[in-house]
Amino acid sequence: MNTEQIERAEQLIREEKAQEAYELLLSLAKEDPENGRIAFSLGNVLLMSGLAEQSVICFRQAIRRGYDHAEVYINMASALEQSGRAAKVPGTLKTAAEKTEDARKKRIIEIMLSYYYLRNDMLLQAEREVKKVLAAQDMTALDPVISEGTEGYIPWHLLFRIYCRKKKYDEAQAILDNQKTLWQRDPFYQMDRVEMLELQGEYSRLRELLLEDPLVKEVVPHFRLQKLLHQAVRRQNKEESIEWILRLLEDFRDMDAALVGAAIAISAEQYEEALAIVLNILEEDENGTTMRFRFATILLPFLISRKSGGHPDRDQEELKIIATERALEYVEELGGDRAMLEKAYARVT
Repeated sequence: MNTEQIERAEQLIREEKAQEAYELLLSLAKEDPENGRIAFSLGNVLLMSGLAEQSVICFRQAIRRGYDHAEVYINMASALEQSGRAAKVPGTLKTAAEKTEDARKKRIIEIMLSYYYLRNDMLLQAEREVKKVLAAQDMTALDPVISEGTEGYIPWHLLFRIYCRKKKYDEAQAILDNQKTLWQRDPFYQMDRVEMLELQGEYSRLRELLLEDPLVKEVVPHFRLQKLLHQAVRRQNKEESIEWILRLLEDFRDMDAALVGAAIAISAEQYEEALAIVLNILEEDENGTTMRFRFATILLPFLISRKSGGHPDRDQEELKIIATERALEYVEELGGDRAMLEKAYARVT
C-alpha cells in the first residue's frame, strides 16, 4: 500500500483540490483495487464535487474492503441525504456512533443526528436526541472546548432552534439567559441572540444590536453584515442594501449577497448590471453544485433576452417563470421581503 501517496491525496482533499485528488486516487485504485482507504477518499472527492450518489457506492466499497470506521458512516450519511435517501440517515449515524469509543466523537455524532431530525422537521425526535446529549455532557471535560469557543454550545443552539420552531419562545429565551456567562463568545450564541429579536419582531433593538454590539461585531462579522443586508431589503432601502452588498463582497466575497444585488438590479430594470452579476456568480461557483449556481443558470436566458431587447419565445418564457419563482424563494430564504420582490418582478415580466 502506497501510504505516502494516499496521504498526499487526502491532503489535496483538505485543500479542496478535487480534480487533482481524484486523478491521483484513480491511479492508486488501479494499483490497489481492494484498498478501502482509497475507496473512502474517492467517496469524499465525489461528495465534495456534488456527486452524492456515486460517493455512496465508494463508501460502501470502503466498508466491504475492511475500512469500517465511524468517519465512513458519517460521510455516507451526508451522501445519502444529499442523494434523496434521507430515511437511511438515522441508522447510518447510529452505526457511526457504535463504531467509535471516543466519547467526544460520539457526542458529535449524536448532535448530527439531532440536527438531521431538526432539518426534516422531526421535532420530537430532535428534542429527544439533543436532551440526551445535554444530560450526558460533562462540563468539566469541555474546558479545552470552551477556550476555543467551539462545539460546547451547539447542543443548546439546537435546543434553542427546536423551541423556536415549536414557538416556545420563553424556553428559547431562557437558554440565552442561562448560557450567557459561559457561551457569549460562541458564534452560535450570538446568532441565536439575533434570531430571538427577529422572531419577536423587535427590529429597532435588532438594528441596534447589529450596529453597536461589540461582541456581535467581533464574533460573527460575516453573519452581522448578512443580517444588516436582510434588514435593509426588508425595509426596501435600496441604497443601504447596496452598501451592505458591497461590504459583503469586499470583506467576504459573499456571492449570496451578489445574488441579492442581481434581484435589486432586476427590480430597477437594470438588466445589463444583473447579467454581469449572474455571469460573475457562474464563474465563482465553477463546481456548479450550489443552489445559487443553478438559479443563475436558469435566470441567464431571461437576462440575455431582456438585455438584447428581444421577445422571449415560449421556452424562454417558461424559463423566466421558473427563474422568477426561484429568485423569490431564494431571496425570501435569505431574509428578503417577498411581496416587494413580487412587485419588482411584475414590472419586468
